[in-house]
Amino acid sequence: PMVAMVGEDQKEMMIVANWDPAQRRLVLAVAGDMPADPGKSHEIWVIPPAGTPTSLGTMPAGKKMHMDLAEQIAKLLREGTAIAITLEPPGGSPSGEPTGPVKWSGKLESA
Repeated sequence: PMVAMVGEDQKEMMIVANWDPAQRRLVLAVAGDMPADPGKSHEIWVIPPAGTPTSLGTMPAGKKMHMDLAEQIAKLLREGTAIAITLEPPGGSPSGEPTGPVKWSGKLESA
């Protein structure tokens, strides 16, 4: 298993991303309150070292979410891969690439 502390510089909010490669399951747990921005969505990205960002979709409201990833995307999650969250238009990036600012990010490390 691997873990990333996403937003560790933010004292009011942090997201812990836990990756289980055997199950191809990514769990994101929000500690604190994720700031809401009306008319915007928080979109989750996987950014492999020297790679292109791949969207995992937008974050629903709540403190925890589970994602079972397709094998093609699961192959991108390895040590050093960044998990990033950007602020995007409602429903996510219209271009398939990050368009908004990176609000939080952290790199996967062995647990």
